[in-house]
Amino acid sequence: YNFQLKVKLIIAFRESVVSPTDIETDIDFIIAPHMESNFVPICYVLHIDEFQLAWSDSLFVMSSGSNIEV
Repeated sequence: YNFQLKVKLIIAFRESVVSPTDIETDIDFIIAPHMESNFVPICYVLHIDEFQLAWSDSLFVMSSGSNIEV
């Protein structure tokens, strides 16, 4: 896919994080190639639950809504 996203905020969910660079590496390789701007705030969310979901290691929420001010 060759598309560009007007991302204003990224929320990255993880159930465990060894270091913040783990999330940054995922963002650099998965999301960044499709973003118009490389200057986007990232909110890291550590999600603690009793069970681990198979897709939880790569769960991101990206928003480009007009109600987001940076």
